[in-house]
Amino acid sequence: MTFSMSSLTDTSIRSQLQAGYDSRKAAAVEAWDERPEQPAEVTLRLSDGSAETLTAITISAEQIEKAFVDFDTWLETMVQSHESDQATLTNARERLAEVEAMNPANSASIAATFSQDGVLLAYIREDGTLVTSNGSEQLLAGLSEKAQASGVSGEMLADSLKSEVTEQLAAAYADLDVETFDSETSPTIGEFATRWSTNFDADAVYAEALADAQTRLDEAQDWADRWQANLYEIQGILMQAQGT
Repeated sequence: MTFSMSSLTDTSIRSQLQAGYDSRKAAAVEAWDERPEQPAEVTLRLSDGSAETLTAITISAEQIEKAFVDFDTWLETMVQSHESDQATLTNARERLAEVEAMNPANSASIAATFSQDGVLLAYIREDGTLVTSNGSEQLLAGLSEKAQASGVSGEMLADSLKSEVTEQLAAAYADLDVETFDSETSPTIGEFATRWSTNFDADAVYAEALADAQTRLDEAQDWADRWQANLYEIQGILMQAQGT
């Protein structure tokens, strides 16, 4: 049979699944009850050569049985665990993709930069995103919203903003330097960072972020694989209950 996540909530096999769960639970309790009698005390030899005697805590089969959750709780926990693991795995994959897109060798997709005396005042991305800095925020407030309200987007939005930003900044900065780019001449992420953020090591930041994102994905995948193993075990419970 094909067993998947949806099988856990399939009402047609609920009774068989519960029978299998109860059988496994009973077997575990019985195995605990049949263990050889455990010593009441345990003597430990410490690193300094001295000995310490500890009193063992006795756990009965009845206590073990009570420690098991009921079938409905177990089933709900399995479903919620799967949903959580899948969400974590999806988020980890998306995060890795986001970080990989920030490779310093990739294009920064810059349409224009505005600066004076080597200080970056603003820049526009190819998609029309306007980024302000170093005191230009108030001068350029509302320009993005105004341009977007006209209904244009992408390259047309970027071109519209170039004119507006140039006009606003030129009135405030006598030596305004405006550089424009297209998709072929846009600097890379690394080049952009090197020019405008002298203390920012784009390669080091990228390597660290990539390693962290990959670690998170590996951990999420490990949890997902463990859950899949649980699913195979549940399938075994069901098959046992069916007598196959």
